[in-house]
Amino acid sequence: MTSPTPTERLLFSPAPGAADSPLAYLARGFFQVAYVTPDMDRLLATLNDDLGVGRFFVIRDAHVEDQTLRGQPFESQQHLAFGYAGQLQFEIIQPISGSSIYTEFLDSRPGGGLHHLGILVDDYDKAVSEVSATLPLVQTGRSDTTRFAYFDTIATLGAYTEIVQLGERDLVLFEHIRGGSAV
Repeated sequence: MTSPTPTERLLFSPAPGAADSPLAYLARGFFQVAYVTPDMDRLLATLNDDLGVGRFFVIRDAHVEDQTLRGQPFESQQHLAFGYAGQLQFEIIQPISGSSIYTEFLDSRPGGGLHHLGILVDDYDKAVSEVSATLPLVQTGRSDTTRFAYFDTIATLGAYTEIVQLGERDLVLFEHIRGGSAV
């Protein structure tokens, strides 16, 4: 039996006393860094050329349903792109119509930038309920059976936090993208 590497020891062994905290529950699901940009194609080229993020899967005019912004129904459209560097997913969002936290972000940062950290959960309702007890819920939506909710953690983390429960269609898609397979 080999000894664990420093990476394994630090990243895959929970800290004593904190393993059952709500934050630890969420941190286990950290899988995504997301950027909002006014120019998706330019950012995709930069991520590929400068950082080595592999091939991106691009969804133009992504279909999102059941959207709420600060508790009120709304409509917006955006282009999305997903790629991987190792186990970390990069999501790129370019808003194209309607008001949302993406357009608000670009209003305050016209060049775009880091928008949110994505947390993958198995029980969306439980995670949203727990996080809503301490953080403001800002935006929600659904794509097929994938559900997501954004919480305002800008003052503490410098970005939003997104809770995501993947539906089977998106899980298979992300597995293909991560594995480099054609979709």
